[in-house]
Amino acid sequence: MVKNTPSTHSLFKRLNLVLFFLLVMASLLQPLIVIKVWANEEPEAVAGQYIVGLRPECRIRRIVSRLRQRAGATVLGKFSSIGAELWQVGREDSAITLQSVDPCIEYMEPNYIIRLDKTPNDPDFDQLWGLDKISATAAWDIRTESNVIIAVIDSGVDYTHPDIAANMWVNHGEIPNNGIDDDGNGYIDDVYGYDFGDNNSEPLDDYGHGTHCAGTIAAVGNNSTGIVGVNWSAKIMALKIMDAERKLDIGNDDPKGTIGYVIPAIEYATKMGARVMSNSWGGGGRSQALSNAIQAAQEKGILFIAAAGNDKRDTEVFPHYPASYDLDNIISVAATNQYDELSIFPFCYYPCGSNYGAISVDLSAPGSDIYSTLPGGIYGSMDGTSMATPHVAGVAALLWSANPSWTYQQVRNRIFSSVDKIPSLAGKTVTGGRLNAHRALTGSQLEARIIAPITKGFAPLTVALDGTQSIGQIANYEWTYKKLNVMTVLSIDSISFQHERGERVNLVFDSAGTYLITLTITDNNGATASTSIEVVVCDDSDNSCGSILEYTVPFGSAGFYVADVILASGEEGAWGLSINTTSGMNSGGFNMGAILKENAGMPGYITFSLTESEAVSITPYEYTSQVDWLTVQVEKQDVVTNKRTTVYGRDTSPQTTLTTPPLQPGFYVVTVFSQSDSPRGISGISINANSMLGGVNIGGWLDTTGVGFGAFFVASPQDVSFTLLSGDNYGDIGVNGYLVLNIYRQYDDGSRQLYWTSN
Repeated sequence: MVKNTPSTHSLFKRLNLVLFFLLVMASLLQPLIVIKVWANEEPEAVAGQYIVGLRPECRIRRIVSRLRQRAGATVLGKFSSIGAELWQVGREDSAITLQSVDPCIEYMEPNYIIRLDKTPNDPDFDQLWGLDKISATAAWDIRTESNVIIAVIDSGVDYTHPDIAANMWVNHGEIPNNGIDDDGNGYIDDVYGYDFGDNNSEPLDDYGHGTHCAGTIAAVGNNSTGIVGVNWSAKIMALKIMDAERKLDIGNDDPKGTIGYVIPAIEYATKMGARVMSNSWGGGGRSQALSNAIQAAQEKGILFIAAAGNDKRDTEVFPHYPASYDLDNIISVAATNQYDELSIFPFCYYPCGSNYGAISVDLSAPGSDIYSTLPGGIYGSMDGTSMATPHVAGVAALLWSANPSWTYQQVRNRIFSSVDKIPSLAGKTVTGGRLNAHRALTGSQLEARIIAPITKGFAPLTVALDGTQSIGQIANYEWTYKKLNVMTVLSIDSISFQHERGERVNLVFDSAGTYLITLTITDNNGATASTSIEVVVCDDSDNSCGSILEYTVPFGSAGFYVADVILASGEEGAWGLSINTTSGMNSGGFNMGAILKENAGMPGYITFSLTESEAVSITPYEYTSQVDWLTVQVEKQDVVTNKRTTVYGRDTSPQTTLTTPPLQPGFYVVTVFSQSDSPRGISGISINANSMLGGVNIGGWLDTTGVGFGAFFVASPQDVSFTLLSGDNYGDIGVNGYLVLNIYRQYDDGSRQLYWTSN
């Protein structure tokens, strides 16, 4: 658990005595509870200890000795890979002054305290749901073993555990218990790894955390004992960085480590051949020394898997180290639960849940109620991003073993590209998805897609769900929906649908609320993929629905498309259509069209945004040959105040291209008016600019004799959202009736083919 907490002497300055008493009592009752302070306090560090980075030209014994003497420092450790030392400083004031005046010191930073990224949980939970969620069983049909060395940098590993012992890395260059550094690596009797917290060769886990993580990575498979890890066989290197002897007497009694323990552990793992490092810990402030050590491992081609942290916070605002260092060999892992939601962890006296970050957290893995190995040959459950991290480390090792020539970038990129997209992670992680072991190993595409013509309306609302656009060799479809905390599972069999592939269902919602509908598909190998949509159901007293129809349409190929809006029945009036792509349209133009009626009160219009200053080409059209004179008006709209300012206007005949003066970046509205002496007609507008953004809104006047339309270009396969507005959205002039949205693929020869319809 990363804790940006103050040292003990600072704590009394920030917490009143009553709060402090309550926190102390909590730590006595629950030894895994941690004091958490949220303000802008200094990170926790060991008093009087500093990591000192020396400039390359100053790494000379005489100069370094002089620096130590001036600071009154004793050397506690040397980190040769990054040119730094750990000092115990006798005179802190002198050391701080030395840092500011001596050019030989590149940086001087506190020896930050780090902690385990876990939280207490229900010890009776006994299911390996996480491996099912990441499609591990399907992955095992391809590969079960790994020959990659995985360094578990943690509280140690019980290498005698019957479900782990066979999968421990062994240093064959070392003769056990002879008191000699046989392989000359600087460490005596390091057979299974090393204990950097207590500086000995016994990295046995006396806390449980590291053993739990190791079991998720590689508990022995197919041995009729206990559980199985992501890898049935593997090589686990035990590197202990937590202080078993509790020399760091800070806060509660849970184990703690320091950056000074971590850096030599990283150096050791790098030297001894690890390719994957699993790091379920974090804490303190940003450490240049630690960042340099991870970068040195990166230069050796090593992946560094790190827990995103359990503070339930955005790491864009509150960085969590080491996961938040900007190094491309780091994979930052969030935790999700059985329902693919960001994990909330129980039994906490402070906000406790998975961290997230659109740029700084890469993906998620199962991290709630994870059952695994514990010291002493037993098993139990834990929560945390700590538990999510070894799932990713295990898959990385399995994938690398299957592709031994790959670089760390190739392994990382395959893990990222093969995730299951999860709606709850959209905008919360880089990939927006959860780990999928089978897809990582196969590179096969399995993607769940939902087509739902209606996703918003008044109760009772019937929602037709279609999964036929899903991709892959699909054997089973399972639809789930939930409102608030209620989960209902509808399998195809249980509701007696007998379609060929069982891919369509109809759900009727009788009560108002927001519902999350999830489609989970399973392929012939047992791999799964999921996607979700939201359905909003309103009652008669709720005006939020207005007259809005929302659609999401998957487009499997690039091309030019036309969306027709038809008033099948009802009263004529104003309408609008918003078209938004997920990966942007091309840099060309949009076309829109609408019924233009004399003095109808609303012209046809189109909106667009520019990112650069440029002239824009505008071509108005009229398709009935009844209107011979139009007015084109361009207004710049302030996105804050919505105030519009006219920047261009011309009277023109149809199909005449107009070119505006250079327009500044911003949001613009183009309207087309039919002249007052012209009869009713159908107008269109083509807009062309080089720096135009993807989304477009169009609208106009519609009656049952005509068709409104919007033409758009899809640059790559993607889902495109359409929002059709009418009725109350336009007050008294809104169209009131049954609207149909038809989407056509239009080809170069001008021919059209119906691609999708809401009807």
